[in-house]
Amino acid sequence: MHHRKKLRLRDWLVLKINEGLYGLRWEGDPKDRTFRVPWKHGSRHGWSVDDAALFRAWATYTGKYKDGRDKPDPRKWKTNFRCALNALPDIKEIRGKSCPRGKDAFKIYRMRPFRGRDNPHTVAASQPVEMRRREPFLAARPSIKESHFPIGMCYQPAQFSIPPIEAFDMWPCRERRNSMGLSDDEIVNLVHEMMTEASSPNMSTPGGSADSQYYGPFFP
Repeated sequence: MHHRKKLRLRDWLVLKINEGLYGLRWEGDPKDRTFRVPWKHGSRHGWSVDDAALFRAWATYTGKYKDGRDKPDPRKWKTNFRCALNALPDIKEIRGKSCPRGKDAFKIYRMRPFRGRDNPHTVAASQPVEMRRREPFLAARPSIKESHFPIGMCYQPAQFSIPPIEAFDMWPCRERRNSMGLSDDEIVNLVHEMMTEASSPNMSTPGGSADSQYYGPFFP
């Protein structure tokens, strides 16, 4: 036998408010989800068991009370209802508008808007959620208009690559040799090759012309 799933207190309240039962009602526009709950005290003169109809209905719905099986206990019904209501993270009391004392005591609560929770009897058809495809990141390439070179001029990058030796000047010579793992002879040969390559007359660099005495990238 299929058992119908019980509603949460929030959905159960929405159902009863829409049906106008137990003194429940919306305050203002129903879209604001602000509602009133009758809260008359049992010690108040003129109180009757009908004033606990809301609390009894919830106790009956949750199986905490069954007529003919359990002894009526309005105080326990109200306590259980209050604890269940205060435990909901999506319902909060508006104390500034509540009136928990007096002949017609009541409390004002507000439900936080949750999609698909306004009508417990309506099951919204599942709608496909359009997922955004993750496009691979592509670096932006400058257009011809954004180029700093005149149109028609062929730009060719320099065909040499020189390590940033300035950083080595910050280290003591002994630490530099130890970190590179090179001997003195290897360092001398490496610098000689770099200077020879940089001063080659076949290379075109922004450091000067091939006829210059201090031609090369190491000199202005």
